[in-house]
Amino acid sequence: MNDPVFSSDSGRQNTIPLRIGRSFVRNFTSMLAGLLVLLVPPGLPAEGITPGAREGAVSWTDAAGSLWLFGGMGYDSAGQYNLLNDLWRYNPATSEWTWMKGANTADQAGTYGTQGVPASTNTPGPRDRAVSWTDGSGALWLFGGFGRDHPGDYGTINDLWRYNPATSEWTWMKGANTADQAGTYGTQGVPAASNTPGARWCSTSWTDATGGLWLLGGFGFDGVGSPGRLNDLWRYDTATNQWVWIKGANTIHQTGAYGTLGVPAAANRPGARDWPVSWTDGSGGLWLVCTST
Repeated sequence: MNDPVFSSDSGRQNTIPLRIGRSFVRNFTSMLAGLLVLLVPPGLPAEGITPGAREGAVSWTDAAGSLWLFGGMGYDSAGQYNLLNDLWRYNPATSEWTWMKGANTADQAGTYGTQGVPASTNTPGPRDRAVSWTDGSGALWLFGGFGRDHPGDYGTINDLWRYNPATSEWTWMKGANTADQAGTYGTQGVPAASNTPGARWCSTSWTDATGGLWLLGGFGFDGVGSPGRLNDLWRYDTATNQWVWIKGANTIHQTGAYGTLGVPAAANRPGARDWPVSWTDGSGGLWLVCTST
């Protein structure tokens, strides 16, 4: 599989369909939904409101059973196809979407504010292929992806964000507000305030029983700033606001060390990869299936 590259098909919505097909219906319904969004301010549910069509978004489920959606590559309220930073909540009990935060137009730069300080004006920039977690307090977490940074430049990002549903405020927690940053690995197994994973997208994530947020691999930048596929495993402690590099290499394109099937060993490690699939079992084990190497 080729390395992921950013692409846009923004010209498609300007074509005149010769016949009514699936793509025409999809674009028309996306633009119609966008017009409804223009009439309803953020935070108010309404029948007929719906996010535009998109791919590469991230999602969460909160303690009340509501479903949350952020960003991706798709159609905004005007039917333009580009990166998005809109945050949505879906209430299964009422079958209604609510536009909660972010812009209803695509291609907006992020508003980072002051690191560690929540504010109503803060919002992550648009992105796709990020990763997400939900912590024990119900906060929604977001990391990385491919998108726009604070100056508005496109690139791969390593910013970590926390969203508080109770206050509807984003907080920029860690990482840089500029794109294409190398990782700061520190010492393996030792948490530190200066540690942070390099910018990446197409990673995978887990949450453990103690509230730790885990991150593995993806396509991004290693410890010396080289771009490629990664196999580094990280854990973020929400209580201390510190990352710790757990396993894997701090350089790109590492092969896997498989050992013996079914036998754990300290030297075992997955090879570098993006697009993996992950889940957590009842005993706290973190599971991984590779879909691209």
